[in-house]
Amino acid sequence: MKKILSNIATICLLLSLLQSCGWESSIKKGDESYALGEYYDAAKFYKKAYTNIPTKERKKKGEIAYKMARLLSAHKLFCSCKSRIHECHSLQIP
Repeated sequence: MKKILSNIATICLLLSLLQSCGWESSIKKGDESYALGEYYDAAKFYKKAYTNIPTKERKKKGEIAYKMARLLSAHKLFCSCKSRIHECHSLQIP
């Protein structure tokens, strides 16, 4: 009986370690994608990390939420600039 409980505890520990490695690697991949200008991929990795971070890791969740907001802000600015350029072209402004 003790051996079975010990095995279950070991399995739970390994699963929790694998899960934590998953969200940490997602953050790293998100940072790398962001640095390369691959914002869509960065957002995917940050979202994946955010959903897998345990709720007790509030500071880390906050950092990821900030990074996701930064990406959203950059996307909105891009869309705004793109629509202004389209406006200028339609008005035949060089």
